[in-house]
Amino acid sequence: MLMKWGLVPSWHKGDPAAMAYKMNNCRSEGMLEKASFKRPFEKGQRCVILADGYYEWHTDSNKKKQPYFIYFPQDKPLTDLPLPESYEFDFDSANMEETEDKTEEWTGHRLLTMAGIFDKWNPPDGGEPLYTYSIITIEAAPSVSWIHHRMPVMLDGDKSVRDWLDFGTVPTSEALTLVKALDCLTCHPVTPQMGNIRYKEPDCIKQFDLEAKKEEKPKNTFMSSWLKKSTKQDPQSKTASSQDVKEGVKKEPAEKKTGLTSWLQKANKPSTLKRAMDSASPEKKLPSKVIKLEEEANSEKE
Repeated sequence: MLMKWGLVPSWHKGDPAAMAYKMNNCRSEGMLEKASFKRPFEKGQRCVILADGYYEWHTDSNKKKQPYFIYFPQDKPLTDLPLPESYEFDFDSANMEETEDKTEEWTGHRLLTMAGIFDKWNPPDGGEPLYTYSIITIEAAPSVSWIHHRMPVMLDGDKSVRDWLDFGTVPTSEALTLVKALDCLTCHPVTPQMGNIRYKEPDCIKQFDLEAKKEEKPKNTFMSSWLKKSTKQDPQSKTASSQDVKEGVKKEPAEKKTGLTSWLQKANKPSTLKRAMDSASPEKKLPSKVIKLEEEANSEKE
């Protein structure tokens, strides 16, 4: 049956939407310690999640991220996916469909079969129950550990799938033996556009050529253009410099005249000092300063 991803415990109080994205994954190491997972697991509420594959991003030495599509090995290469016209599902009507005697065997590519735990939450007002699930994760196997250190628990083969689902015959202790990292996956790089959550094109699983990406010329950004421009020397200044070398003339760099320099030069002129002396009140004139001002004023007259 169809369930929503992100387990909502049966004993949860309040709006189940508040649990969104908090219970998507169940770490196998703490599965029997956290009540949210322990209770449904001990009740035999085990499920299998089907998927074409999943994505992980590998970070290289330059801290650039490259997405990879991870899946079961296939008899034929995967090139694209038949995407649905709408991503909205009517869970209630889908789960009420009569499927007896209408079971269709899947004839497409081999799907991932991931181990999970589910629970049923009943609304306080007595509405339709909400079925939700969480995917069990474990330390990654060598085949994918170089991309990411975690992976979903894979059920490889029909027997493993049946044993995981058969909670009536296969007890919890035996089911735990299936929770392990299997080296049964393969992967390939996909378009970097998968980094955009809005990208949902059919080629989202198509193999991407990393060598072609390396050969791409770097984009001419504003900063690179500015740096190139700043390193170019003015032809006129270059010619002038060459001429000076030929003539043996060594030019001293011109002193940059600032506003403060101009003000100090003007303030130290004798005429300025004399005006300051004449305008000063007698009681504020100190003898030493008066003598100095008079001497400078007289020297200017001479």
